[in-house]
Amino acid sequence: MPKPSITFRKSFSRRLLLGLAAAQLAVPLLAGAVQAASMDEIKKRGLVVATEDDFRPFEFVKDGKPTGFDNELIEDLKKYAPFEIKQEILPWTGILAGVSTGKYDVAITAAIITKERKKSLDFTSPIADATHYYVKRKDDKSISSIKDLNGKTVGVQAGSALLARLPELGTMLEKEGGKLGKIVEYTSYPEAYQDLALGRVDYVVNTVINLKTLVARRVPERLHRQGEGDRQVRRVAEEMVW
Repeated sequence: MPKPSITFRKSFSRRLLLGLAAAQLAVPLLAGAVQAASMDEIKKRGLVVATEDDFRPFEFVKDGKPTGFDNELIEDLKKYAPFEIKQEILPWTGILAGVSTGKYDVAITAAIITKERKKSLDFTSPIADATHYYVKRKDDKSISSIKDLNGKTVGVQAGSALLARLPELGTMLEKEGGKLGKIVEYTSYPEAYQDLALGRVDYVVNTVINLKTLVARRVPERLHRQGEGDRQVRRVAEEMVW
């Protein structure tokens, strides 16, 4: 697998929040949603928990073992829950829909809280900042600011909140005389990063936490963060609000 030198920058100052999606009554300490199973039913058959297969640092599999923040949370839950915990590890695209339809009782996963999602799901209190960043290849000198994303091909996870927000990026680019380029959707972000490395997409949009984990894990010795320190990063974000 190619391991490119990657640059990421804080391109959007609007802050979203990451929370854990949860169904009501399945676990009393988690917030609720309609038509959830009763506690008596959960005690009889167990709690079916959905987690994502690869979204570092929250959920991923290492040496065949689920690990990351959310998987550690599940292990702690197993220690005191008065019912069996049945974990299902699957791609992101099926998680929230599965909870909404009752296929899974709860999703313990990093999900951005949005008004649309809150119509069918309840969330725990936010646990992380989901400020938007984009990541590009370091050797791609054609991108140094948001306006340079004009017409470029962007990679993003299918069904994600960031995919839903891309039209706003398009509006920003249009104000600069540009336009949003081709959008390529991926089942998982690792697939998007692979295509970025191969030059099939020009940049990938994700949250700051995930991208920091990406660059720290894959290219620490060649990592370069654009800008002139945090002051420059903040200035860019303030000028280019998404």
